[in-house]
Amino acid sequence: MARKVEEGYSDGLYLRKGKTPDKDRYYYKVKSPNGETLHGSTRTRNEEEAKDYLLRIRLQMREKARPKPPTLRTLIPAWENALPEEVTKKHKKEVNAILRLYLQAVADLPLDQLKDSVVIELRQAYLNPPGKPKRSPEGWNKVLRTLRAWMAFAVSRPEKYGIQRCPFQVARSEPQEKVRHILPAKMFKRFLVLADESKNPHVGLALRLMVGLGLREVEALTARWEWVQWDRHIYTPGHTKNRQAQPLQVPVWLLSWLKKVPWRTPSGLMTFDEDGKAHHAQFTKKPLERICRKLGIPRLSPHRLRTSFATWLADSGVPLSSVQAMLRHGDIATTMRYVSPQVEVMKSAQDSLTKTLGMSPRHSQKKKAKKKLVAKKSGKKRKPA
Repeated sequence: MARKVEEGYSDGLYLRKGKTPDKDRYYYKVKSPNGETLHGSTRTRNEEEAKDYLLRIRLQMREKARPKPPTLRTLIPAWENALPEEVTKKHKKEVNAILRLYLQAVADLPLDQLKDSVVIELRQAYLNPPGKPKRSPEGWNKVLRTLRAWMAFAVSRPEKYGIQRCPFQVARSEPQEKVRHILPAKMFKRFLVLADESKNPHVGLALRLMVGLGLREVEALTARWEWVQWDRHIYTPGHTKNRQAQPLQVPVWLLSWLKKVPWRTPSGLMTFDEDGKAHHAQFTKKPLERICRKLGIPRLSPHRLRTSFATWLADSGVPLSSVQAMLRHGDIATTMRYVSPQVEVMKSAQDSLTKTLGMSPRHSQKKKAKKKLVAKKSGKKRKPA
């Protein structure tokens, strides 16, 4: 028997008796999430049926009280306001460009309607734009990563946006990995000479920090003189990606060159523009492309100098754990992606295999000489070639 609602009790079932037992009915009285009290008849005298009826009423009330999911156009401003202060204006500009250029078709669509089929159509439209060259899967992965970041922001605030989980589960594309080149170690000295020929003398300093310490470009452009411990040959970057200040050993050749820099001061930026501020991102990109053309090697991005630094360490026999520490990686798997295959090791392995298979030139020459000696001893004349 269901309990009867007493005074002050506002959520549940109660049985209202009729003139006859067949006129008895269960009534409900519930309070909605917004504080409104609803009551009425369940139109049944069966307790189980009345409970099912009340459950449906509560689900309907919960659905009505749930906020309507926003659209991407209304969500992004709130997402930008919630970003940390260190997020640059450039990043925000790139994010808005993704919405403007590639997601206009769904910009005004509620988030809960971004199903797999919708995202797959977006992918096809991105990769094969009408009347334009095909785009790369890497670009689509960036769009998808940004879209997921927006969805994660909405899912983390279900009481505000009404989204419990991401409505799509489309996997990222797996493009063919491109051939990535590094700076050959034998061209290192020539590389430094060409770097010093740049019109801006700060280019040579920034590139030396990148190839000599394995710094990222932004770390080299924000390097400061007070972070160098001259007596200990140590440089501690104070502006890093992982927010960690880990000391780095400065090689002798780099330390002696830094001591001779004409604009060296006790403190302040090592490289700066006309206003005394740090240079903009990609400051070394064009000078590096010019240097690569003069060296006759494929074009390198500034970050490939960090990869070159890691590869040189590995080729010199430095353990991967030490390479990881010098690159300041949290995971050894990240370091493995930086270290290019050791050409000398692979060449030695192939030479050993070639010798085992009997295909090496020396092996063939010895075999011919042996046949010639046997033929000479047996008195047979060698046939002319």
